[in-house]
Order: sequence, then C-alpha cells, then structure tokens
Amino acid sequence: ERTNAAYVTASFFDLFQPPVHRRAITEEDDQPGAEDVLVISHRLWQQRFGAQDSVLGQKIVLETHSRSLVTSPALALNICRHFDPADLGVIFDINNFMIEGGLKPNLAVAVIGKYIDHAHVGGALCTFGQRDELGFRQPAHEMCSLLDGGSHVPTWVRAMHEAGVHTPLVIENFSGHADNGQLLTESAQQLQAVMKTLA
Repeated sequence: ERTNAAYVTASFFDLFQPPVHRRAITEEDDQPGAEDVLVISHRLWQQRFGAQDSVLGQKIVLETHSRSLVTSPALALNICRHFDPADLGVIFDINNFMIEGGLKPNLAVAVIGKYIDHAHVGGALCTFGQRDELGFRQPAHEMCSLLDGGSHVPTWVRAMHEAGVHTPLVIENFSGHADNGQLLTESAQQLQAVMKTLA
C-alpha cells in the first residue's frame, strides 16, 4: 500500500497543527544525535489501522520493488539509515532485483544487510517485449521456476549467509505451470537443496 511521506522538523507540527494521538516531533528530536522519530497521520492511523493502539510502536517494513520509493538497496538504505533496524526493515526481493536491473548479490547484501527483515525468492526471466512506435524493444519479463530464473538463487542465498543475514525466505513462485501446492513444494525442495550447500 502506498502512502505519502516527508522528512519534517518540529516546526511542521507547530505550523500545520495536525491531530496528534500520542506525540509529535519535538524540538529535542531536532537536535543532533537524537533518535529519529516516525509519525503517522491521524487519518492513516484511523483508516488503515482501525485506530488501534497496538499498531503504534510496531516495526515498519518496506519492500524493494519497482515503481516504489525503494527500488534498490541503495535507495532503501537512504531511508533506513535514519532508523534502528528494530524499527524499520526491508523486504529483500531478489526477484525484483533481477527484473529491475541485475544487481550483484554481495554488493546488494552489503548495502542493506542489517535492515533485511525477510527475503522474497522467486524466478523471472528478462524477455523480448513489444516494440514501441519508434521501433525500440520494450523491456519485459516472464515469471518462471526458481531453477529457470535469471537471478541464480544459490548466489543470493549464499551472499546473505556469508554476510550473517539469517532471515526468513518467502517463496514467490508465480510461474503458473502447476497448482499452488505443487509450486510451493517444488520451490521448497529447491531452496532446501540450496540450504544444504551452506552447512
């Protein structure tokens, strides 16, 4: 789900006086060395979270994904570096990295490692898309099994392991060549084979 965000100082709350449930950003928060504070709007808290106090103080997780604020580990780090990893994490989406630009696994993990909350593991291949009105071929991709994907899953999993990033791996197999149960079983067996090579 997308929402607007901004870096603001305490004067923002003095100037605009939005409704505040618990607390706003204070002058103390503006001081050098102070911990960063994340404030959600009263409307977002009511509409998205049902005005439940239980959501306050929870960890927020961003997904590295195209057409979003965090399309790469570097952009994710630009946001996350202001927060403690216990408060703000990243879904490390290996498949999206392949689709969106082919990152080097060890570099990607080194950049954002301590913020990785969990990793999505799937398969996709770059394909030849349709030509535009000028004759240029547009980028495209096709979902496939982990074995056939363009991201070489063992290299990514090994990079996380070697960097000490031990996080849940969430299977995303959208290849459609079998029913969901079969796809999950197939992918789990493939990931288990990869994990055995790390022992």
